Amino acid sequence: MFREKTRFVLEIEEQPEALRRVVKYYRAEGVEVLGRAASLCRCKDGGRIVFTGMGTSLYAATLVYSLLADSGAALPIVIEAGELLHHCSKGIEPEDVVVAISQSGESFETVKIAEKLRGHKLLAITNILESPLAQRTSLSLPILAGTEESISSKSYTNKLAVLLLLANEIFGKKRNMVIEGLLRCAESMEEFLEGRRDEIREAAEFLREANFLYFISRGPSMAAAQQAALTWMEGVHMPTAAMPGASFRHGPYELLRPGFHAICYAPDSQAGFLVEKMTEEMAGFGARVVIFSGRRVKSDNGLFVIELEPGDDYLLPLTAAIPQELLLAQMAKDRGWTAGVFERGSKVTRHQ
Repeated sequence: MFREKTRFVLEIEEQPEALRRVVKYYRAEGVEVLGRAASLCRCKDGGRIVFTGMGTSLYAATLVYSLLADSGAALPIVIEAGELLHHCSKGIEPEDVVVAISQSGESFETVKIAEKLRGHKLLAITNILESPLAQRTSLSLPILAGTEESISSKSYTNKLAVLLLLANEIFGKKRNMVIEGLLRCAESMEEFLEGRRDEIREAAEFLREANFLYFISRGPSMAAAQQAALTWMEGVHMPTAAMPGASFRHGPYELLRPGFHAICYAPDSQAGFLVEKMTEEMAGFGARVVIFSGRRVKSDNGLFVIELEPGDDYLLPLTAAIPQELLLAQMAKDRGWTAGVFERGSKVTRHQ
């Protein structure tokens, strides 16, 4: 698949180990800090949890948005750090808890909003506990992804893991069930790396003619769709759009015809059923659709299915991470790019 492995591919292959490392930490020495973070996030007097970050760090929070809302919390807020910094910071109340997420802990807007909200309840989720962000918050949860120089991979899945652990801890749900699910994801990642790479080559060939990609899902799996849309622009140099399936029906549906290409995420849930139903309609209009599926869906004319387990709403984004990243790397290679080599920007954005 790759005669000479790029830095991005090498970091993709480190994800199972990185995921197991963060699970090991939070089932032992990290229990205490996780408990303190959960206690901080149990907002009182009508307070809300406000998740903020940039790019991958922002999209990761989408995973637990509905989990927190369905558990009886005040509806959480997920807002880009730049928008919060310049336009919405006055809306943060003393009762609110701001969860600032950044792999490096150096992203300009995220660090600046932590400075601006000094005195409020601030929690950092970061890879670097000595970072400027961690120094500006009262408490930090490490993601323990290790060194990452390329497009977000290990840090993305480890953020998802920490957010799942935190969300479940807030409401006193069984930590062991989350840990078992995360370990199953690590096993699934390894199995894909060891025996299913041919599917990626086939999927890349299936999408060879694409010059624009839509990424579509619903619910928690929107974290995967948003992450993929961002990283495809970054690594494949291809324009993309990510949106929920319902939004796609409200206008973009008219684009369906031969030459339309999409990647969809269908978890094993009612949300996944609705996504699956839409992909069949899309293929019926001549579109080509790759589906990362937690459901039993058959590949057919216009549909290329990559089945994944575990495939429920909250774990599909983790099990889909390595397949989508390998597909990104392959599509970049096929177009003459090396995914993860930054030509205009850099891994960490330190200015606005």
